[in-house]
Amino acid sequence: MIDIQVLPNIFYPKLARVCAKDSDLVPDISITFEIELLNDQNIMLDKRTMTIEGTQYEGWGDDDTYIEDAILTNLALTRSPTE
Repeated sequence: MIDIQVLPNIFYPKLARVCAKDSDLVPDISITFEIELLNDQNIMLDKRTMTIEGTQYEGWGDDDTYIEDAILTNLALTRSPTE
């Protein structure tokens, strides 16, 4: 599971964390994540499904930070500077 501390934004003013669990991996093609957007009390604000594929998937390799950054980019979120 990926757990990222994030900054709140205009759409989610109480957002504190993003948790992502991989739900479907198609080797050399794509990976799909179930994403939960949580507040600082771990209450879910929203849930989404996201697929990383194409050039984003090809650039991943085995770098977990890369995939975290791809998730944040796709959600238009910013990592908390305290992480």
